[in-house]
Amino acid sequence: MTVTLATLPSLPGAAALPHSLELPPGARVADALALLGLDPGAVVALVDAGPAGPDTPLAEGCRLELLPMVEGG
Repeated sequence: MTVTLATLPSLPGAAALPHSLELPPGARVADALALLGLDPGAVVALVDAGPAGPDTPLAEGCRLELLPMVEGG
């Protein structure tokens, strides 16, 4: 299945990431992050504009947005 990938330029390595991913049916956010070599603790994931955790399933044609984790106060 094809998933659209969107990132912010502030995400380390964002320029080298593809704009879409080919994943097997039943793939989850964690599978996409592993394929991209990204640490799940270093990014915030959204699937179709909604919050997503590592176990969130992905579907054909969905949009996976990856944002850098921000700390501070």
